[in-house]
Amino acid sequence: MLVNQDGHLEAFFRQADGTAVHSWQPNWGTWYTLAGGPTVQTAPVAGLNVDGTAEAFAVGSDGVVYHTWQPSWPAWTPVAALPSGITFTGQPALTRNLDGRLEVFARGSDGAYWHSWRVSGGGWSGWSSLGGSFSSEPSVAENAGDGHLEVFGRDVTGVVRHAWGAVGVGWSAWYTLGPSTFASRTAVARNAAGPLEIFSVGSDGRLYHQWQVPNQGWSGWVAAAATPGGGGWQGDPAVVANPNGSLEVFLRGPDDAVWHAWQPSWGPYYSLGGAADSSPTVVREQLFPTVTVWVNGVGTHQMYEQWRNADNSWSGWQARGGSIAVP
Repeated sequence: MLVNQDGHLEAFFRQADGTAVHSWQPNWGTWYTLAGGPTVQTAPVAGLNVDGTAEAFAVGSDGVVYHTWQPSWPAWTPVAALPSGITFTGQPALTRNLDGRLEVFARGSDGAYWHSWRVSGGGWSGWSSLGGSFSSEPSVAENAGDGHLEVFGRDVTGVVRHAWGAVGVGWSAWYTLGPSTFASRTAVARNAAGPLEIFSVGSDGRLYHQWQVPNQGWSGWVAAAATPGGGGWQGDPAVVANPNGSLEVFLRGPDDAVWHAWQPSWGPYYSLGGAADSSPTVVREQLFPTVTVWVNGVGTHQMYEQWRNADNSWSGWQARGGSIAVP
């Protein structure tokens, strides 16, 4: 999901045939091929360049990370040549550096995380390895203050690790964030006060979170409320900062409905209903002071959207069409 420079929302997904497609406000329901060329492994990720133009990234079926960009969305083009003996897998992670340049991260066939960044003149650097041995796709966020980037991932033992750095400064080694083991990708967002907070579903199916403690590192994992009705959460959590700055997390329940909880108590969970075939995707809108949630419907291959109304109620699920692949 992308909030464009003028504030309108644009959705990017992958069709069942592997074609990347997009649709945008206010014409939801009509899906257009994003770019010609190879099929892709997952839904693209997209971000805004410093000049306000959008750029989308996806790993092709051939293991190459491709990109395309506004306004014409030309055919998929490799970001950089593949490292020797390496292909990429899964969904990349994308963020902006403090100076506005985009940087993309992807998991290599060697299990390491690799990254490439926009360089002077508009091109992209070659791929550089951050090392590690991971079983999940990376997640990345920009820290408050000096703006250095921080990357999170689940390693092959199930432990969440993180590293931090910046272009021109270098990167740290990988450090564990506690001994607990996890089953999902890590979701990350910045609190209203500035510290990052991360969320992951444990190997026991319960949601856990921890946060940065100024000048002390990280808090350690804390369990959120128990999953309603027993059982475990499915897939990956999604987290968003609301217009008032408070964080809210969304998950797919054992009943396939979407559930959510928010700061400060992180529970109880409340159901948004529905029958989801995918982990939720959530974004804060700009044209309206609200958040919107998207899922793939069970058995329909259609996308569905739901948003919070001004009175704090929820809209109910609205069909947005498509023939979208389950991640």
